Amino acid sequence: MHTSTSTQSQWLKVLTKGMVTLPKSWRDELGLAKGAVIQAKKRNRTIILEATNPVQSATVPYRIYTRNELNEFVNDDQL
Repeated sequence: MHTSTSTQSQWLKVLTKGMVTLPKSWRDELGLAKGAVIQAKKRNRTIILEATNPVQSATVPYRIYTRNELNEFVNDDQL
């Protein structure tokens, strides 16, 4: 994988629900595949997106719960 240290700039359109699409060449260069996790930071009027190590992306501590698990949580939480 080739990594570039030069600054690159692109105009990105903000879509529904605030989504933006990173150029494919950037995703390829950074090793970002579908489901990859990146970190976003806001500094005043600047947004910074940082690609994490692809191996770290796979170990982000979150999971998706099933509808049954969510219902069980709600039932257990009732007084």
